[in-house]
Amino acid sequence: DCVSRGLRQALHDRDWDMFESYVFAGLQFPSPDHVEPLCTALLLQDDDAPNDDVVELLFDLADPRSISCLEETLRWEPDWDEYRHLAVKAILALANIGTPHAIEVLRDVSSVGPARLREVASSQLERLS
Repeated sequence: DCVSRGLRQALHDRDWDMFESYVFAGLQFPSPDHVEPLCTALLLQDDDAPNDDVVELLFDLADPRSISCLEETLRWEPDWDEYRHLAVKAILALANIGTPHAIEVLRDVSSVGPARLREVASSQLERLS
């Protein structure tokens, strides 16, 4: 799959502009093969990476293999994200995955952490019930 190969190459080169182009292509041509490079990029916690777009594609893919990187994203508080939009997107992606493990992560978030994230996680848990 050329999109997955492009994601991997752009990630290897740390060419975030090219990576973002492949993320957009991934939205048009979703594949489970995209999960590994997307999660690897997200776990770098690089402010220059298209992190919001990565989480949106992980939402669309709804692949359980992305749960751990989404969970880690919930702990990341980048300076540019004072309202925790990235964490909110990660919560929505976890809810979209909806497996018992993803729901367990949502339960954890709903009981500890910033109020906004607790509220979003709780509402997603209610929706899944």
